[in-house]
Amino acid sequence: MYVEDMKYPGETGDILAHYARPKGDEKLPGVLVISEIWGLVPHIEDVARRFALEGYLALAPDPLSPLGGTPEDVDQARGMMR
Repeated sequence: MYVEDMKYPGETGDILAHYARPKGDEKLPGVLVISEIWGLVPHIEDVARRFALEGYLALAPDPLSPLGGTPEDVDQARGMMR
């Protein structure tokens, strides 16, 4: 499996994301993993990895990227999502 934290260009600036895929270069179906109110937390990254283990390319974007990314404090992240 190949896993990385990455950035890609978005309308308001770079979007942070967690990317996971099985090894190899073949075309794969893709899954967009949408986070809960806490942003891109380890659980969401694990969901992306589990999809990759099942044969999917998975991308979990950080919805708080325009605000600097998901903070470690989940209560702070929840407030930022508002």
